[in-house]
Amino acid sequence: MAKKIIFTFLLIIIGAGSFYLGLKPIGFLAVWQNQFDKIEEEIETDAEVEPKGKNWIDIQGLLADKSQQVMEVWSSVKSVRDAVNTLQSADARAVFVAVDPMEALAPFDKSLGRISGLLLFMYGFLIFEKTLLSISIAVVFLILIPICALITVSIIWNKKNIYKVHRVVIVSVLICFIMPFALPISFGLPAILEGKVLPSNIDGIVSAINESEIKAENMESELRSLRRIGITVVNYISTAKEICTDVIRDTVHYFIIFLMMYILLPMLSLFGLYKITRYSSKLILAK
Repeated sequence: MAKKIIFTFLLIIIGAGSFYLGLKPIGFLAVWQNQFDKIEEEIETDAEVEPKGKNWIDIQGLLADKSQQVMEVWSSVKSVRDAVNTLQSADARAVFVAVDPMEALAPFDKSLGRISGLLLFMYGFLIFEKTLLSISIAVVFLILIPICALITVSIIWNKKNIYKVHRVVIVSVLICFIMPFALPISFGLPAILEGKVLPSNIDGIVSAINESEIKAENMESELRSLRRIGITVVNYISTAKEICTDVIRDTVHYFIIFLMMYILLPMLSLFGLYKITRYSSKLILAK
């Protein structure tokens, strides 16, 4: 009986403390829930506030930086596609051939359109992760952990074998500890690994796409001048094909890295945490 009372009191403290943290997140919890700025405004002090990324990892900030990078790549791809559309709309009738030479650019235009859609999907997925991370912290601390504590209290008072009560409590505490960190670990790990392992690769791809954008903008500017004076533009087709090929190649590499780092890796991380928690719980209860 004494053990049940002690464990019940401990679980009530865990549930109440979790509910309080859900209402007033502090430290890294505030950053993960995207509430740091609001809390910072409430602090009335003349002392300088330390940067939020100094003592903990700002996962929200990392995801925001990545989403900004994706939008910059999308803007570059759009600029290249606009240049291709300008070339396609140019008057090529000065060349007496049976086939319109501008039709050779149609596959590139379609490919760039599909890539633009993929980049928008990537941007939306990152925004979804940011929102889910922010909501999950509140849901875990306000709902899941208190419910888990209440269920455990119910189990230990209905369990006849007093000698296994402490094992149930240990499993419950383990689950309560892992739940708040599951999504932050899964979403933060890709951004951290990308910054530590693949920074040169990503920067190289983005720089190459930006260079292609500059070439496309220069070509579009020349095309508009040429059209005004009625000069043929067929000679720019090979240049446009080269630019499109480079952009498509670089953006495909960029998307594959994103797919592996920001979609597959979080899924594997969540699955791994689930398996480890399940195995550990069964191992503890089986003793």
